[in-house]
Amino acid sequence: LKAEATAAIESAEDSAALEKLRVEWLGKKGRVTDLLKSLGQLDADERPKVGAKINAVKQLLNEQISERKETLQQAANCAAMAACFDVDFNYMRKRAFWDEPLPDLTDTLFNV
Repeated sequence: LKAEATAAIESAEDSAALEKLRVEWLGKKGRVTDLLKSLGQLDADERPKVGAKINAVKQLLNEQISERKETLQQAANCAAMAACFDVDFNYMRKRAFWDEPLPDLTDTLFNV
């Protein structure tokens, strides 16, 4: 169960897919929630052990979802920044020294 959820979280392509997975696994009718609801059917001596394991998985999945959400957000921010800025150094050099009277000097300075 944990491996399946982890693989699904890691393969989420965007925030919407990640939210869908969060609801599927941790939501009100999610898989982990169903497991917690089924604890009442177990023997009294087994409930604490199984409940602790399920809660550990739930906490792990919450952490993985948060980390993946942050990673996706950072990737989106980088993509947005790349779309706004042209960081090609040669382009900047050509624009800055277009009318430079000493091209050999500028080539020497930029190729150091």
